[in-house]
Amino acid sequence: MRLVMHIGPHKTATSYLQQNFYRNRSKLLTQGWLYPSTSERVRTAHHDIADLQDKILSDTHRQVRRLRAVGEAANRSGQNVLLSAEGFRHWKPAHFERIRQLMQASELHLVYTIRDPLSHFYSHWAQRIKNGAEEALPDFHARHFGNPLTSELLNPVVELGPLIKAPDVTATVLLYDEIMHRKLDIFTVFSEHVLKVKELVPVTVAPQNLRLPIELTEFIRTLAPMARLPRSRSTIKLGKAVDWFLSSRFKQNIVDTIREDAGEARRTLVVPRTSPGLAEVEKQIVEVFGSILCPQPESNNLFPAREAAWIHYDAEALRQNPHVRPLLDRTLKRTRPGSPWIRCANATYALTIAVRQWRRRLF
Repeated sequence: MRLVMHIGPHKTATSYLQQNFYRNRSKLLTQGWLYPSTSERVRTAHHDIADLQDKILSDTHRQVRRLRAVGEAANRSGQNVLLSAEGFRHWKPAHFERIRQLMQASELHLVYTIRDPLSHFYSHWAQRIKNGAEEALPDFHARHFGNPLTSELLNPVVELGPLIKAPDVTATVLLYDEIMHRKLDIFTVFSEHVLKVKELVPVTVAPQNLRLPIELTEFIRTLAPMARLPRSRSTIKLGKAVDWFLSSRFKQNIVDTIREDAGEARRTLVVPRTSPGLAEVEKQIVEVFGSILCPQPESNNLFPAREAAWIHYDAEALRQNPHVRPLLDRTLKRTRPGSPWIRCANATYALTIAVRQWRRRLF
């Protein structure tokens, strides 16, 4: 039995892939692939399993017992197993070997997607802000670009390199930018090249985790130390709260106000393609992953040559701005930890998880 684990990272069409795996699971099953519906937190992916990093070595956790049962069922029916969650990329070789044994798989195949470091970096920072992080873009930039070769975010070799050296592990590295350049569908590429399954039609799904206008992203970052929402896997994130609890008109008002009335807080960070270390990262990717890159690149230049120019805002200047501050105060009434909106959202989320747990135990 083959065990394929799609391990991310974030901001590389992972949600699109997961939704297509989930919605095509019946067709995948007829072609020898089980995409188990085991998650309680998010139906379409396996984040609950990825969260087992510290518990998977134990035999007592119910999710570990469920994994063993899935492996036994797959082996009895001659099925291979596909799992997908971005959190898997934080696992160590020992965790992957353990899940291979639990699933009774003869082969473990990891799938990882590489995206242009500059584009990926900015998208990853913006997603962190939506999840409640407060780090300013220049500080985040300085932390990673001080030595790109050692940054997990900029250099995938740091993260993936040690994992594929383990025995009984193979891998495919999808080239996000090459797939987009050739106008291919990443789900189709994954299905045909990794699963060896053809004629699966991608399902049109609503875009997930869309990048917000930078003005709204920086508004959320400015709001974060004022709201002080707890950051846990089982509570609503600040970005979701702003998105759900504010009207479209009010959010557009935030964007327009910051653009038109907060010019003193606006900054631009220019990152040239010739930044120290970026060329070495690209060279190392080709040297280490060359034979497992998919699709195979037409040249050693994996990424676009253009520089990046990122707009961002000074949070303290936004907080002091007389036009922006009233918007922050109005938003805070709905996004502070004790607000009825937050309490209701967290209670609903907890109830949803409880219902899924109850259904799984019964059925």
